[in-house]
Amino acid sequence: MKTPGRSPNTVIILIIFDLVMDLLFSVRVREVEWLYIPNTVILLISLAINTLFVLYLSRELHSLGSNVNSVVLLFFTLLSCADVETLNILQSYKFFGSKFSDSTARKIFWVACLGIFVEDIPQISIQILYFLTVGYYDTLTSLSLVSSCTTIAVHVIGRVFNIKEAICPKRLDDSEESSRLTE
Repeated sequence: MKTPGRSPNTVIILIIFDLVMDLLFSVRVREVEWLYIPNTVILLISLAINTLFVLYLSRELHSLGSNVNSVVLLFFTLLSCADVETLNILQSYKFFGSKFSDSTARKIFWVACLGIFVEDIPQISIQILYFLTVGYYDTLTSLSLVSSCTTIAVHVIGRVFNIKEAICPKRLDDSEESSRLTE
């Protein structure tokens, strides 16, 4: 299902921009040695979790995308290693011939939720600590903080939207059932 106001191009650009900003910030954070290792570990753990999850789903992804150009599928699979949300974008804009199973959709949801706590919140914390230690933000670190804040906002709003979407049809079914019972 398409999300109003969100084009796949916009979200993909946001994902790529966030990854580039994370990598550039990891170079800049070397100025503060005690933040460099935690920042690098957070980035590597996040990429590892997403990559392992995408590898876990790779058979299903390739079977669903059998009618898709393999180069395009590879690009989006690699992009999913940076942010598992890419899989939802591909699904919602009918990139695949059929839908993910409910089990796969739930797994994507939970891995995306995990990403908020493993990557997004710690990165914002490190960026704020960097500012407090260095005492200023230059253009790169400012863009990195804006990117992180935008990403966490999109992820949290997306998860709330997913929860609402999962709950609302059940409520409609319950109300339809109760109206049938009263008739």
